Amino acid sequence: MSDSEWVQLLEPTKKRMVYANITTGECSWNPPVGATYQPASDDQWWELRDPSTGKPYYFNASTGITVWGRPASGHIVALAKLQEAQQHLASSPQKSQRPSVSTGSSAQPVQQQPVQQQQQYQEQQQQQASAPVHTAPQPAQQPIASPAQSAAQTPVNDPQRHASLAQMLRREPSTDQSLLSSPRSQSLSTTPTQGRGPPPAPPGPTPRVNFGEVHTGSPALSDMKEKLSTHKKGLFRRKVSLHNMLAWDRDVIPRPMLLTLRKEQKKAAIDMFKLVQQFMGDRGARSKDAAQTAQDIVRICWDEADAKLRDELFLQLCKQTNSHPKVMLCEKGWELMVVALSFFPPTHNFIGYLRGYIARHADSTAGDIAMLAQTAFKRLERVSKTGRKQGASSPSLDDIQSAITRIRNPSVFGSSLEEVMELQQASHPDLPFPFVLQVLSNAVLHLEGTRTEGIFRVPGDIDGVNALRLKMDRGEEPSGLSDPHVPASTLKLWFRELTEPLVPAELYEHCIASCYDTAASVATVDQLPPTNRAIVLFIVRFLQTIGQEENQPYTKMTYDNLSMVWAPNFLRCPSEDPMVIFNNTKKEMNFVRQLVLHLDTQEAAPFFT
Repeated sequence: MSDSEWVQLLEPTKKRMVYANITTGECSWNPPVGATYQPASDDQWWELRDPSTGKPYYFNASTGITVWGRPASGHIVALAKLQEAQQHLASSPQKSQRPSVSTGSSAQPVQQQPVQQQQQYQEQQQQQASAPVHTAPQPAQQPIASPAQSAAQTPVNDPQRHASLAQMLRREPSTDQSLLSSPRSQSLSTTPTQGRGPPPAPPGPTPRVNFGEVHTGSPALSDMKEKLSTHKKGLFRRKVSLHNMLAWDRDVIPRPMLLTLRKEQKKAAIDMFKLVQQFMGDRGARSKDAAQTAQDIVRICWDEADAKLRDELFLQLCKQTNSHPKVMLCEKGWELMVVALSFFPPTHNFIGYLRGYIARHADSTAGDIAMLAQTAFKRLERVSKTGRKQGASSPSLDDIQSAITRIRNPSVFGSSLEEVMELQQASHPDLPFPFVLQVLSNAVLHLEGTRTEGIFRVPGDIDGVNALRLKMDRGEEPSGLSDPHVPASTLKLWFRELTEPLVPAELYEHCIASCYDTAASVATVDQLPPTNRAIVLFIVRFLQTIGQEENQPYTKMTYDNLSMVWAPNFLRCPSEDPMVIFNNTKKEMNFVRQLVLHLDTQEAAPFFT
């Protein structure tokens, strides 16, 4: 194997570098051992092959742009061989497992798809029309069947089904309020829960937490006494009481707070305490700003093997925010606690005590401590359910800075759905999904996005996107817009920056498994939480509008194009394995395609103006 067979690629979902062998199909997060590789450039294009026609197309992993024509500039990497290798691995019926994926040190096998599913996929591909995937299907000769009939008669990807659907859509105008109701209700006759009744009710205001009850009902620190170190102080090395041990101190702790840390973790705990002091302003920061210091702290606790160091961090923060003589510096400690809780929770051994400690300060009258404690409480409640943020790499400096900024300047971007809905409780209490989605989607339609080439594929002007983002955070209506690519890019940005995916991680594997089953894919929508379901209905209806056949000559965006561009906004692969991510991309697109083609979205119609 020659060195030139290895290339460095920017993985578009997680924005991490991955190393691929374009001949063997091997993928790894780590550089290949004993071989050189072609480094990634800032403007890297992937040359891939359309599975239906064999024609090449080009994908830019940095911008997400996909084009048919060969780009005039930039670095082009021919990945067609890698594509063929992956397809060969996926379609081999003789082996029960794929070859091991090189990791640079050890390799672990990745399970192969069931042969039956592979054969079904191949049959579906063979039965697709000979026209490119990105072109509109031809008119059909037969009406669309129900999912139950279709499952027995034709594969999910049969072009005849798509054509008959397109034929029905031609009878309706692109912005009609009754858009798409007829074909959806016909194609989903076996799922009566979809599109019935009034729009879903918005979630009510979050009930106020009785912090006093939380505090009194939480375990005391004395209950954890056997897990805590003993600190000594002074000339005669007198033992420090548990009360004083958990009170602010200007000096560095002599040993970790926890007794249960491993030897190599103990030094890291002391270093972490110094960083906590630097962040709070109790110690010189050595030319580092707050975000860099916080990033260093989070990095120490990031690996799951170092989960106990998270308990150590939260104990240190409890100590340094307890009885601090300067309110302003104490607030910095609470800010750091909020930042940490934005990325990981304590272990189950410590979560009860931390809830009680935070609740005890939620009604403080000193400075902004009450606000910060209440924010920390919300973060703790959320992260204790979701667990540590996904990803092998610790958060970037931008991630940390964003978490710090959102503490005092809540944004509808980069937040959780729960937080976004709370922000709009006063202004839009009756809207069942984030107002920002309604504003941006309608802006795209009003600016004739249905007649704009490359809508959602061509990026909007970055300065225009940033300006529109600021307006959305201020609650202002967009004004002075002339380019529909700007609100379109801002809309995709909102989804991309959600702290959790639109489809929860626990449903991801179900979505992948059902991506070729129309009825199962559509039924997944009713399993979503109310806000997530309302968003899916609204956005899918919006995409159904954009992708209508009469719009395609102008936009060059078919339902397949839109599904490919929008799949990362619906689903995020929880796996860190680059081969799993690569192989699931097509399935994610097909799941979204099922929704765009077959989901009854009539109940979302009143929200379009």
